[in-house]
Parts: sequence; C-alpha cells; structure tokens
Amino acid sequence: MATRRFVFGVLAIILGYPTCLCLTPEERIARAMDALQHVYIVQTSQCVEGTQETLNLQFNHSAWARLMDPAIRTANLLTTLIVNHNNSLHAISEEMMYSMVRNNVHQSSLTYGSGIAIEADVYKYEIFCAYAYKDNGTIVAIDIAVNYDYRDPTTVWWWGLKNKTFDHIKVRQDTVMYRLGDELLPEVYENQPLAALDDGYWTQPYYDCGGGNIWMVTYVSPFFAYDHDKKQVQFKGASGIDIELTNIDINQCDPDGTLEGAMDVFRGTHQCLSSTKCVPLTGHGFKRGTYKCVCREGFYFPKVNAREKSYDGFEMEAYLFANDGEVDEGFVKLYSCAVCEPGCEVCVDDTPCLYIRNPVIRIIVLTLTV
Repeated sequence: MATRRFVFGVLAIILGYPTCLCLTPEERIARAMDALQHVYIVQTSQCVEGTQETLNLQFNHSAWARLMDPAIRTANLLTTLIVNHNNSLHAISEEMMYSMVRNNVHQSSLTYGSGIAIEADVYKYEIFCAYAYKDNGTIVAIDIAVNYDYRDPTTVWWWGLKNKTFDHIKVRQDTVMYRLGDELLPEVYENQPLAALDDGYWTQPYYDCGGGNIWMVTYVSPFFAYDHDKKQVQFKGASGIDIELTNIDINQCDPDGTLEGAMDVFRGTHQCLSSTKCVPLTGHGFKRGTYKCVCREGFYFPKVNAREKSYDGFEMEAYLFANDGEVDEGFVKLYSCAVCEPGCEVCVDDTPCLYIRNPVIRIIVLTLTV
C-alpha cells in the first residue's frame, strides 16, 4: 500500500480566512454559491495532490463544539503532564501519545484524524507529531514528523495557533494528595493552565486530494508549560482534530428560522424556481444539489405520468454549471411547474375544476327560472 499522506500536518497555504461573521445575507449567499461551485469542480475533475483546495466560508463552528472536546481535553491533559514533569514530556511514552490520538478518532464517526504536535524543547525528539487516522475500517497511528516538518512557515494551523496571544489563559490551582504505600501523603497544590474552545484555531474547509480524498476541516487546541516565577503560560504544542465533511449533508434550502448548524452557511443557495419549493435531501453527503424542487400550491408537475413529481437538484445544478450559472429560457422551461386551471387551489393536471363560482351566470339562470 502506498504511504498515506498526513492530513493534519500538511495543510499548506490558506489565505483570507474571515475573522468575523459580518457579511450581509446577500454577501453570505454569494460566497456560499462560489464555494458550492468550487465543491462541484473539485468533485467532477481530476484534482492535484495536496490540500490547497479550500473554501472561503464563515462556518458556525459552535455547532461542532462537541466534536472538538477531545482535542481540548487532550491538550489540557498534556499541559498537566508537562507542568508536573518540570515543563517537559520526556517521561511520557510514545505508546501513550498514540493511545490518546487513537482514542480521539474513536470518539465520533465524523472524526477522520487526530494529532499531537510538540515544540522542539519538550519531548525526547526534536520534532514529533503523533497522528491517528481512519483507514479501511481500522485506525492507523504514526509519527508524521519523520517525513514532514510541521513547523514550516507555510503550515497555517501550527503558526496560526502558536502566534495567538495566551495572556488570558486561566490558571487553576488544584489540591492533590498522592499515595505512598498504604498512606496518603500531605496535600500539595498544582497549577493547571486550562485552554478553552476559543483558544484554539480553525482552518477553512479543505479537500485532501491524494490522501483521504475527502473534504475536511481541522481544529487545533494549545497546550502549555507554566513559569511559576513569572506566572506565565508558554505555548508548547497543539492537539488537533480533523472533521470529515464528506458525510455531512449540505442544506441549500431556504432558512426556516435562526441559522444554527455549521452547514447552514449554504441555506438559500438552491435553484428552485418560483413555481416550486425546495425540499432538502439527506444521505448524500458534502455535495452540491442535495435537494429536490416540488410544485407549490396552485401549480402541478407538467409530466403528469412521472413517478417522481419533482425536479432533481443535482440535475439542475449540473445544467447551470454547464451554462456558466445562467438561468436561461431553457432552464425555466425544463424546471417550472404549470399553473392550475382557474378556480383550482390544488391540482394534479390541467383538468378544469368541477365547480367554479360565477355569480353573473347564477343571476341569469335564476332570472330565467323565475
């Protein structure tokens, strides 16, 4: 089997990552449309090996907070181990490092990989990064630093995290009573710097071409040493999680309330015409066009003998892609529903309604009868 590339460590140059959710609805939809176009291009073309294919989107990362918890817990555990061992990890075995990242990958079906990258002066190796990832039903754990220097200036997840300011990190003082034989020793006080979700760093979604061949997003949480004299925390490495986006459905239909999910950034980007309404589809994963367009009330599906009385979102998106995104007359003709006959609120074809109120005819008939 060919050597599998490391995803967490090879994330290369990513530019223009937005820092605020300050776009107008029109700008958000326009950017989401551009991203969906890029998703379609990547999925329908031969990609070039690497991780440069990224999406410039403002995701609601709070929707993924639960998935990031293992990375944060691992980071805080490593901080405890560092502080308790004279600000180093020399006493920690590789086996324990690999166990931590393997267990993180087991936490969720959406977790593709997990890594621990360490500063040069902390571990027994000058450069070390334990990484575990899913591969054909099993978990593989390796040290990717043997063949890759994640401290390279182009590694955005590493420098994006390391260059953050950590002056605000809370330092907790815990009380611990160790045991010696059958006796408890006197209590001691241990300082514990604790990282939180906001202390970490998110990458943009990117396509891992040549590795997993999947869309994913990476989150890294910092771990620290602690200078007792200066009362300062010192960055010593990153604990990360790769979330696989491939199996997460994209919902392009109109918002039905407050945007809460991470994928809600794509809401309102469907191509259903005014005579139809968008219905999201599930189980298709991170793909453009995962919806269908059904006829609105007062309209009917023109192909009356069709088994599926709706228009396929995948087909509609492919049509627009082939025509540079232009909604032309051909598109309108292909994907519109027909208007019901006058007086019909609901219909399945162009059959006239059985009863149409016409007050003029009623008066004439009544007059003749009298």
